[in-house]
Amino acid sequence: MQMPLHKTIQPHPECDVYIWEISEAPTFFIQQASWDSKQLQWLETIHPEKKLEYLASRYLIHRYAGLEDSHLYKNEHGKLFLRNSQKHLSISHSDSWTGLALGNINLGFDLQVYKSKIQNIASRFLSDDEHHQMITHGFDSLQDLCLAWAMKEAIYKQYGKKGIIFSEQIRLQFSNCNKKEKTMHGVLALPESSIKYILYYEKENNFTWSLAMDVGLL
Repeated sequence: MQMPLHKTIQPHPECDVYIWEISEAPTFFIQQASWDSKQLQWLETIHPEKKLEYLASRYLIHRYAGLEDSHLYKNEHGKLFLRNSQKHLSISHSDSWTGLALGNINLGFDLQVYKSKIQNIASRFLSDDEHHQMITHGFDSLQDLCLAWAMKEAIYKQYGKKGIIFSEQIRLQFSNCNKKEKTMHGVLALPESSIKYILYYEKENNFTWSLAMDVGLL
């Protein structure tokens, strides 16, 4: 049985997004790709939920990029890259959903299932100004809080380095959101400069996702 494809999206001409609902057992994914013995041994040591997420994302990459896990590597900050390729990728998991963004430009992708606990940590990743903007421009639901988190995670993943304070350094600009086109801008403030991003997004029935692309220095 094959993992069901929920949706294929092309938010930008240089990028495709694939979203799946995971319904298979780990054995399905192990049978679909090549794994070395050390990797299989390592998979037996991690939490079953993390194991399934890992296997599903690697299968997704294998199916749509034609690559095995040996073609991937992480930098010192944990950002995932393709060996000997100009393509970029970003993956995300949330409960039974997983997604892959694959493109010709540097990108970051995040997917979040709607959960009420996001309300308890909103002040940790949103500034007072952002929260005010959200209310003013009609982003006042639980789904919108999850979207704001996904957007900040997408920017963080695109930048690819640790040590970013979400509530202070990543600023979402809800005032310039284009709800029809489902785009928004964001800024990552760094000590030496600031980077502007375009954010593509969508709110589904069970989850929301966002894709971040760097559009240059401010």
